Amino acid sequence: MPAMSAHEPTVGVIGLKYGRAHIPAFQANGCKVVAVCQRDQAGAKAVAERYGVPRVYGSWEQLIDEARPEIVVIATPPVTHHTMVLRAFAAGAHVLCEKPLAMSRAETQSMVDAAARAGRIGMTAFNWRFTAAMLRFHDVLAEGVVGRVFNLAARWLGSRLADEKAAPSWRQDRARRRATALWATWACTSSI
Repeated sequence: MPAMSAHEPTVGVIGLKYGRAHIPAFQANGCKVVAVCQRDQAGAKAVAERYGVPRVYGSWEQLIDEARPEIVVIATPPVTHHTMVLRAFAAGAHVLCEKPLAMSRAETQSMVDAAARAGRIGMTAFNWRFTAAMLRFHDVLAEGVVGRVFNLAARWLGSRLADEKAAPSWRQDRARRRATALWATWACTSSI
């Protein structure tokens, strides 16, 4: 286990449907999660109690402005990302934003530019990058088992998206998910 520094960076998590997974990961890596936020206050309080998070907000603006975390996790529908990311950078926070990052290339570029102006790190969450299967897949390609790769296309179906009993999310709303082609990392457009 890596040595922990004396300083525990503070983290605020906005959106807990997917964002709750980030809480124990940050805590396990020497960070102090100081605030969570989502519209469902009862659900947010339950998550906060489970992980020992001291503050709960119903407003993402309040989380950024009052809790002043050094790192802001944005795990909300993509249509909300642009405004939240810009506000977090303006407040001096580093940002970990779930994918899809933005609704357009212009929004993505303005987020990259805001990170550069603020001297902060912007990062997209690609949680499947380090799973055992993906690491093995990378090794197989690196070993040349399949030959020289010119193009690769893959599809994955999460069965929960096809479950008629599951509540719909932004993923089933064509207007709200039109940015799925923008799953690129911040590094594709910037060196930050």
